[in-house]
Amino acid sequence: MPFENAKLTETRKWRTWTASLLLLSLLICFAGIETGLVYAIRKPYSRGLEWPVLLIGIVAFLTLIAGYMPIPFELLKRRGRVVGIDFIFLAIDWNGAFFSLMALVTQNEFDVLFGTMYALWYVLVNEQSFGKKTNGV
Repeated sequence: MPFENAKLTETRKWRTWTASLLLLSLLICFAGIETGLVYAIRKPYSRGLEWPVLLIGIVAFLTLIAGYMPIPFELLKRRGRVVGIDFIFLAIDWNGAFFSLMALVTQNEFDVLFGTMYALWYVLVNEQSFGKKTNGV
């Protein structure tokens, strides 16, 4: 079964069709927000105003980190034992951080702020996924 941990369809007894519609509506909503932000920032950025782009990048990074904040507390609660790691997801996440950092390295001008953020994310994902003992994968 490809979706063993399907939370909405298993534990909450949602039908697959209902969960799929929820996913589709969220994807449309997020695409609309991203498109709106691109059009809202395009004019100020072309006039040389760079802080809105920087602010969106910082908010995105903080949101990403906030999603991983419960993990260390869960590790403390379980005394370092990791239960239920999805190594495919972690490999994709790790590659995303690594290649984003490499994309910054290949630019003409290195962005120190985002380079630091990607490097910290790389270390955080690496520490939480490959440095711990796992039980019950």
